[in-house]
Order: sequence, then structure tokens, then C-alpha cells
Amino acid sequence: MLQAQPVGYWGDARLKAGVDAADVEKTMRAVMDIAREEPGYEMYAIYQSPDEIGSYRISERWVTGEDLRKHIENPDLYPYLGRFAETLDFSNAQWVHAVI
Repeated sequence: MLQAQPVGYWGDARLKAGVDAADVEKTMRAVMDIAREEPGYEMYAIYQSPDEIGSYRISERWVTGEDLRKHIENPDLYPYLGRFAETLDFSNAQWVHAVI
């Protein structure tokens, strides 16, 4: 992850049973707002499946691996990341790096 080239993250997430989608999406917006102000931010997007309510694809891109590391370690995100762990079931999560 600590590469000098652009790096990113992508993964799928599904709402856990009994979780309110509007509440989780509010948390997602808060995380995106924080990320957009961080050094090295290039893109942070969350997509919802039109066919499966409560199913999301999360995608991020950062200038370097160091920028991504600092994002992950940003204490302003801790309450939100904890909320994600409580409300979302993640699958297929991967750290990725740019090929071209």
C-alpha cells in the first residue's frame, strides 16, 4: 500500500439486517466530505446497486500509498469507520494500484 504511484481501494458492502439505509448513507457522505479535504485525495465514490437496495460498491483513489495510509489513520474518521463496522458487511475488499 505504501507506493509512490496512485493507489486505491474498492470493495462491496451490504447493509446488515435491520439497519436503516438512510442512516448509513449519511455516514458515507460524512466520510466522503472528510476525505475530499485530505492531501492526496483524487476520488472517493460510493455506488448503490439499482437492483439490490442496501448493496454498495465503494471506490477510492489516492495520489500515493502514503496519502491513503494517512486517510485511514485520520482520527476524524474513527467514529464513522466504527459505524461502518456495525452496519455494513464488507466483501471483496481490495487494495489496488494503478497500472496505467
